[in-house]
Amino acid sequence: MSQTDSKNIEQIFEQIYNFDIFTILKEDLKLTFLAGAGISVEKPSNVATARQIMHSILQFGASDKAFKKLCEIKDLRYEYLIEEFRDNYDHNLTFLDYFDTTKNPNLIHHFLVDMIKKGNFVLTTNFDYLIEYAMGLKNPLFKVIISKTDFELFNDPSQNLKNGFLCLYKIHGSSRNILTNEKTIESVITTLDSFSKYKEGEIFSVEYYKKPFYSNAVSNRTLIIFGYSGGDDFDIIPTIMQLNGVKKIIWISHVQETNHFEIFRVTSYQPKDQCSRDEKMFHLLMQSLGCEIMIIKCNTKQFIETYWDIKEDIRISSEINYSPLNWLKEHFSIPEEGQKLFFSGVIFEKHSLYSEALEQFELARLYYEAKNDIQNSSTTLNGIARCYFNLSENKKALEIFELVIKFKEKLKDQKGLASALNFIALIYMNLGKIEKAIEIYEKLQKIATAINEKKLLVDVLGNLGSIYKNTGKPQLAFQYSKETYELAKEMGALTSMAIALGNLGLLSRRFGDYEKALEYLNESLKLLEKLGNNKNIGECYINLGIVYLEKEEYLKASEFFQTANKIGQNLNDNYLISQSLTNLGSIYFHELDMKKALENYLQAYKIGEQLQDFSSTANRLLNIGVIYNVTGNFNLAMYFFRQSLRIKNKLGDIHGMATILYNIAAVEKNLGNFSQAFNVYNDALKLFEQVNDMKGKQAILERIKELNEKPI
Repeated sequence: MSQTDSKNIEQIFEQIYNFDIFTILKEDLKLTFLAGAGISVEKPSNVATARQIMHSILQFGASDKAFKKLCEIKDLRYEYLIEEFRDNYDHNLTFLDYFDTTKNPNLIHHFLVDMIKKGNFVLTTNFDYLIEYAMGLKNPLFKVIISKTDFELFNDPSQNLKNGFLCLYKIHGSSRNILTNEKTIESVITTLDSFSKYKEGEIFSVEYYKKPFYSNAVSNRTLIIFGYSGGDDFDIIPTIMQLNGVKKIIWISHVQETNHFEIFRVTSYQPKDQCSRDEKMFHLLMQSLGCEIMIIKCNTKQFIETYWDIKEDIRISSEINYSPLNWLKEHFSIPEEGQKLFFSGVIFEKHSLYSEALEQFELARLYYEAKNDIQNSSTTLNGIARCYFNLSENKKALEIFELVIKFKEKLKDQKGLASALNFIALIYMNLGKIEKAIEIYEKLQKIATAINEKKLLVDVLGNLGSIYKNTGKPQLAFQYSKETYELAKEMGALTSMAIALGNLGLLSRRFGDYEKALEYLNESLKLLEKLGNNKNIGECYINLGIVYLEKEEYLKASEFFQTANKIGQNLNDNYLISQSLTNLGSIYFHELDMKKALENYLQAYKIGEQLQDFSSTANRLLNIGVIYNVTGNFNLAMYFFRQSLRIKNKLGDIHGMATILYNIAAVEKNLGNFSQAFNVYNDALKLFEQVNDMKGKQAILERIKELNEKPI
């Protein structure tokens, strides 16, 4: 490790010296090993690395023009790419047969077999069969645990050992059980689907039938992990997070050079925003599992040679280095150009590279239109429309989605129709056409229920809740938000649960129930912190700050707004920055520092103008107007209020309109126009009653009472 590297990680990783790890391991009678794909790279196995496999999949399945850019995507993950290859080219997961091209186990495989024979537990996420070959396929005591039935029958490794069985546990599945030749491809499909849900923000949930096994396999034991590079192979972290009860984790981090040996202990320091992915990952693990974590940076083969007394003659048989690209070309038909273009577009889109995705989808559309292929033409059009939507070109996206709907109705594709309608509803919301959005969502709710699309139904219910929250129907909003939360909880959809709780918190605040609002928002914050979504965490801090602001606990409110602002600065997120500045301005206002309040409001307004967030822009115009009203500049105050009212009226935001009318009435009162003020207060009162805002209603009644004491 370089000196620079050491400086970067010293806050999270504490280097340990004079620490005899080998004695500790030899004296620990309760060891569980977790082995990843990296163990099969060593000679004579020579299985391609995850990065090489990814490169081959892209070279085979992506368009020539996109290949280089796709290879440069830093966050492109192994498990995601295998899943995308399955969805586009390999529905039967034939590609997994590549891992049976080599039958030569290396030193590490033999070591793991010896560990099994000595009574330790060995788990692996690998798809190859090299540990099996090292054990010997004819060993009558050997069992490979893969399927649902296997994990139900052999869920206690200690008992399996007492019964005389030597077990290997393939926790991510395998295409077949090489001992019995039983097809077990469903085990891999289950794993891929679990990772897909996790990447979309749902809780990574271990299959119910594996939970007893995991508990028995790690409880009060030392877990030794090796063969994982962190970014190139299966993301093992969601699985490890399920391993409650583990005593200690020793992570062998492979380095190529020999005679390199460093030991680090993960500290309890809070990671900073500039920390590496590995630092954040290990800190999260320690927090989640509550156990000591040691990281050993060394050459894995050399580590095992030092730790393990080799008693058997392990002969290195002939080496085979079978290129995964060549294997793909031999076992799959070469994809047509339209397929390659679409495959490339989907990968770009999933990684938020929308311009690159759009280029690939457009070329794919031209290809399929030339072939008069309606099915694939509609699919590529859908991709094009999604890209325009994500590029904030709403009118262009709407135009194309309407074409997609015609195709989907012609093809009687209900799922495709539902997907397109969902985007159209979002576009109408962006354009401020709320009634049209509600109409689409109500239609979508029926379709989603009919085709049992629960994920879509969660989105629809959540969006209806948000619309009703902003258009003066808080009871309906609360009902939909509650339904969203319950369904999302049933599915384990973590992001949707957090958003629904956030909405319930905002609505409770509007009802004047601050304690309930804080309860909902804090629950939302806990879920968001598990997800690690800093943007949403920042938004939750702002909502918590607003509750404390309304409770007149200004110091606490300021802390939340300052933290949100810091998150916004770190993410370069103008929305978070402008929102936090606005609310900090409100604190200055309550502290009667009008100069600082106005500075914050104007700064937030300038930043917010770039975002085309019309509702927030209207709020900032309102705040600026309030300052001018308080400082006696009534004409300027009225100008800003009317600008704000125009936007809120267009958006159909009844609560927002009520608040602005309340402030316009205050200006009329300050100008001595008591009759006009009385009329405007009454208009505002009707709107506050409509949205069931008790606090707003009470404020209006007090102002009307004051006016009634004056001559009109």
